[in-house]
Amino acid sequence: MSYMIGVDVGGTFTDFSIFNTETGNLKHFKHSSTPDDPSRAIVSGILHVLTEDCIKPEQVSYLAHGTTVATNALIEKKGARLGLITTKGFRDLMEIGWQKRPSLYDLSKQKPESLIPDGMKREVEERILYDGTVKTALNEDSVREAVRYLKEQGAQTIAVCTLFSFINPEHEIRIREIINEEYPEVYVSTSHELVPEFREYSRMSTTVLNAYLGPVMEKYVHNFEKSILDSGITAAPYVTQSNGSVISIAETIDCPIKTAVSGPSAGVIGAVYIGKQCGIDKVITFDMGGTSIDVSLIENGKASLSNERLVEGYPARIPMIDIVTVGRRRRFHCQDRCRRRAEGRPRQRRRHAGTGLLHEGRNRCLRDRCQYCPRQAEPDENTGRPDGRGS
Repeated sequence: MSYMIGVDVGGTFTDFSIFNTETGNLKHFKHSSTPDDPSRAIVSGILHVLTEDCIKPEQVSYLAHGTTVATNALIEKKGARLGLITTKGFRDLMEIGWQKRPSLYDLSKQKPESLIPDGMKREVEERILYDGTVKTALNEDSVREAVRYLKEQGAQTIAVCTLFSFINPEHEIRIREIINEEYPEVYVSTSHELVPEFREYSRMSTTVLNAYLGPVMEKYVHNFEKSILDSGITAAPYVTQSNGSVISIAETIDCPIKTAVSGPSAGVIGAVYIGKQCGIDKVITFDMGGTSIDVSLIENGKASLSNERLVEGYPARIPMIDIVTVGRRRRFHCQDRCRRRAEGRPRQRRRHAGTGLLHEGRNRCLRDRCQYCPRQAEPDENTGRPDGRGS
């Protein structure tokens, strides 16, 4: 007898589904998440289920999990301290972005929060042309100087993106080799390995996002893999990626951006399956957790896929299910309406707290405040009189 286990790691709860491949029995279990190390909740929950149902670890034949670790790190801006190395003259590309603007005439429109701290962008002398020929040879001294500077500044991860490296990657390859010589412990993400395609801004942005998430996901999946092995489960664990399929632990470490909407994408794939069972081919999914809310559209029985989409305001050029995520850092309309009564949302400082829960019985969450406040609107917002009386 064998069992398949699926795990969904959220900011507040970690959910488990255990499927008996012989009897077809399906069981669900919910466990509090451990944001400091999400793998602890996974292993604790799995061991609880195995013990409760008298299942031996070696009977687990398949283990995959979707995780919001990358999603939450981006929403809450809790990625690694990042440095960028690029071609001389192009260090401001992340700020320049596209010529196309989402709000061309809105002068007050805020740009997305920068993922690269001030002073952490370094240029190196090199230039490869559109046809792959080398116009300016790589100045290795400038690379070593840049790496040493970033090391002194405490960079935990480095993104490398040079012009036309998708045609001729020799300079990026050498830059990576120099980084490994000068700063072997740092996480490195190079654009030619991740996005070997044209479109300079999208390629750099995807590389920066990948590097930003790299150390966070590397620590997480290493702890996860070790904990699974220690529990006695021999099945190789998988991670759900953003297009709804699964990838190995090794690929997750190299390309963490592929898990940017890992957990939510698994939910959409599940909704597609349920929709087919119900004979419904047009569905809007609404996945509400303690840290974020995820919404997606299923049309004609298929999830919407995109090869490039914005992730926290930055383009990510990887296949993803089209999901819109709203996190607790965003300002909700109802918060504006209730600003005088709800002065702020409770932060998820304790692992049992979430925006959809009461914080240990002391403070009402934002959702509760939004339910009550519209019924108790401020008088001066509904009448023209300063004393709040009706006319």
